[in-house]
Amino acid sequence: MDPGTHHGPPAPPGTTYIIGQWHDRGGGDLPVERALISVSDKSGLGDLARGLSKLGIGIYSTGGTMAAISGAGVPVRPVEGL
Repeated sequence: MDPGTHHGPPAPPGTTYIIGQWHDRGGGDLPVERALISVSDKSGLGDLARGLSKLGIGIYSTGGTMAAISGAGVPVRPVEGL
């Protein structure tokens, strides 16, 4: 799948998509190991973070977003750790 392509219903403006795999130039899959999350609207953030965590994806964030993720009981690391 092209990382710029979204398959599904239209999303509201400002929506960010997380792609499960990127493709290297040779056509192979590169697994996603880390996600950097920074959002102003925290609705649904706990569910998103839990889903990523269950997939084994390490989550990095800052400030209020990091506090919200941590408050949802999901492990999160400061972005300075990248």
